[in-house]
Amino acid sequence: MLPATVNARPPEAAATIAGAYAAHQARTNRGNTAYTQAAKTFLDRFPHVQDWAERPLNERLSASQSLRPFLTFLILTRRLQPGYDYLLGRKFSNIWREIGGTALEDDLTRYVAAAREQGYSERVSSAMASQIVLRLLVGSGRPLNDLTPSDFDDLALAGAARQQRTGVSWRHYQDTTPGAWQVLFHLGILPGPALSSHRLPTTERLVSVPEPLRDALVRYLNRKKSPASRRRSAA
Repeated sequence: MLPATVNARPPEAAATIAGAYAAHQARTNRGNTAYTQAAKTFLDRFPHVQDWAERPLNERLSASQSLRPFLTFLILTRRLQPGYDYLLGRKFSNIWREIGGTALEDDLTRYVAAAREQGYSERVSSAMASQIVLRLLVGSGRPLNDLTPSDFDDLALAGAARQQRTGVSWRHYQDTTPGAWQVLFHLGILPGPALSSHRLPTTERLVSVPEPLRDALVRYLNRKKSPASRRRSAA
């Protein structure tokens, strides 16, 4: 069943969506005739764009390179909720270029700023936002302040299903999830902290710190761990 946020969205005329996409293309300087024609063909076939999400996963993932920018636009503007199976099966390249001016920009910008304040590097903050938080916002259909632990459960179930179905590990998502949770906890959105044993490694959190300072900080922080903490990390 689709979340109420999608079902409650008033229907839009295809011409309105096409016009919004044209404006987005102009703003991001990514428009061309192939993209425009692919969007037109899609809207001719799916005037109610959410109907596309009911198509088989292999069909959704086989969308052409010309159509994918339009699908990304629909997703980022909350016109399309494609399902966690699709969100985990597709890479979203240039997401930070595409996010500008869309419904998700403020939430992702706020998240990255909060992660940086908590000491995560720019690279790790961006990865947590694009790999985990973006997919939670789209998959749940809700804003950042309304994310819940069950949204993480839904993402994890979809990741496990994908791994069972394809044999492709979703480990890189798993590795980023605890840090994503931790930032949301510090923002007061989630009710408790992430398990310390699942936190991102110190070396990854300090990846933006230049050597030899990074190595010294890692050794210092590792020495500060209590024996019990080290035993939990090794478990």
